[in-house]
Amino acid sequence: MRKLGEKVVKAGDVRSSFYSSFRRNVTGGLEPEKLTKLQRTELRDLEDVGKEIGIIFEEAMRSVTPGYGNKRAMKNLAGETTLFPGTNYEIDTEPFQVLNNLATTVLNPIPTITPSKSPLIQKLAALESTIRQPSSVNKLNGILISDEEKSFFIDVWTDLNKRLNKRVISSQFNKLPEGTQRTLLETMIENNKKIARKKTMFKFPRIRDAAIENKIQSLHSKTLKQVPTGFNISNLGQQ
Repeated sequence: MRKLGEKVVKAGDVRSSFYSSFRRNVTGGLEPEKLTKLQRTELRDLEDVGKEIGIIFEEAMRSVTPGYGNKRAMKNLAGETTLFPGTNYEIDTEPFQVLNNLATTVLNPIPTITPSKSPLIQKLAALESTIRQPSSVNKLNGILISDEEKSFFIDVWTDLNKRLNKRVISSQFNKLPEGTQRTLLETMIENNKKIARKKTMFKFPRIRDAAIENKIQSLHSKTLKQVPTGFNISNLGQQ
């Protein structure tokens, strides 16, 4: 359903032309941080379909218009802002960096990827970890979360993960087998995720309440589907 909606909107998508592609590259040079995608709807009714189309256009406008709309930078597991390849986030102190970013995004078809400075991210890459990034989280306990709720969740989760930077550079940790290192890191990151989930549900009670309501409805549905076994008189006397 969502893919169909995107195809329908594509004909009028402001990103589809060559000129819009140029504008998108310029926007990436001026605003080098990649943006977190806007939260979508459940597509349960026509109202959701209308909102979905609006979201698609909103993301299109953000990508080609500097300063447009509400923008939240994408973060990796260590809380670093994710940048477009070849760009650098030193705009405030280095005006020359603006020109460099623009040249990279507009003129360089294959820019180099800026390496992470986080020991945690570097270690996860070295261990070939496949743990998913914060941007992939769209629901908590089965409940679709808003942009504000997702931003809070990611901030709490990545702040907790930052504490692992010191651990991964310790000699004691690096003496462990690589397989053990990867398992420990992924387990600690998942534990931090659980803590962030609980804090988010405490901060935004509507997520907790909706999750409880879903659980009650699920249990009620299972109860209704259970067919009691009746007494079968034809089985009397059978061994």
